[in-house]
Amino acid sequence: DEMARRAKRLALPSPAPPDAPASSTEPPAPAALPAPHAPPAPHAPHAPLPQTVLFTNYFGAQRFGSNRHHRGWAALPLVRGQFVEAIRLLVGTPARKDSGKTRDFTRLCAQYWDAAAQSGQWRTLAEALPRCPERRAIEALAEGAVPHEAFAALPAFLQQMCVEAFQSSIWNDTARRLTASLAQSAAPASPGPASPSPTSLLTTEDDFGPMHFLPASAVPAAYLDLNLPLLAPGSMLDPQWGACAEAALAAHGVTLRDLRVPTLRRPFFGEAPRPFIARAEDFILSRAQPDPDATPRGPRRYLRTATFTLGRGSYATVVMRALGQ
Repeated sequence: DEMARRAKRLALPSPAPPDAPASSTEPPAPAALPAPHAPPAPHAPHAPLPQTVLFTNYFGAQRFGSNRHHRGWAALPLVRGQFVEAIRLLVGTPARKDSGKTRDFTRLCAQYWDAAAQSGQWRTLAEALPRCPERRAIEALAEGAVPHEAFAALPAFLQQMCVEAFQSSIWNDTARRLTASLAQSAAPASPGPASPSPTSLLTTEDDFGPMHFLPASAVPAAYLDLNLPLLAPGSMLDPQWGACAEAALAAHGVTLRDLRVPTLRRPFFGEAPRPFIARAEDFILSRAQPDPDATPRGPRRYLRTATFTLGRGSYATVVMRALGQ
């Protein structure tokens, strides 16, 4: 199936088992015979051997909660000094999966925001909102605070996460472009029609953009230990990936120099390294087993279990995207 085919292409070659017999020209010794009345030993299938799977180290969707509504990154109006719009995108825009107080809060904002923004009368909205830390920004506007002070009234964690979510989105786009570029530069001039090229991309759609992955055999040695940074105004663009980063920024109409929040010291864009290629160690994909929860005519009647170990900062959901899930 597709999951097993992808796992095979993403995995590094397995080393020979340590107890493998050495080759010899001597004739094999006769096998020990079972006792006369002993039942024959059952034939047990060989268990899959642990492998190492390589994958592009994308940030998972969990990182992008501040854009869960898919209406835009709050960091973009933030760097342009549009603080009221940044507040709206960060805490005042409904998302389908909102629940509880968050659902009430975002839907009331959606109902009254435009009128409040046009008239400057924020008090009606502030008084209607449920009590929560995010409400403080609307109360600040109602009290006459200037927009950047109102944004600063939001919880510090939310402020910084909206910046880091945008940085992570740029990182993902840079890595996606770099992965596609590596596959294209290594592709044969005329791949055969019978089977995919060993450098052909493995692609899975995701809520925040497609994820491209290279087969393990196609990852250049120079990129195995490459670090791509989360970008900041002072980042130096390396020739290995700089053009991809510039293109990712340009897609949002910004450059490195724009990655600053005017007026405020915090939140800020800080550079941090992140491995371009990550490893899922001790990877084992079980054999297909009947799915006990499958319906008789359902499209999926079998299931597999994938077990693996990840380093800090990598996402298990991204490994599953690499496997086509």
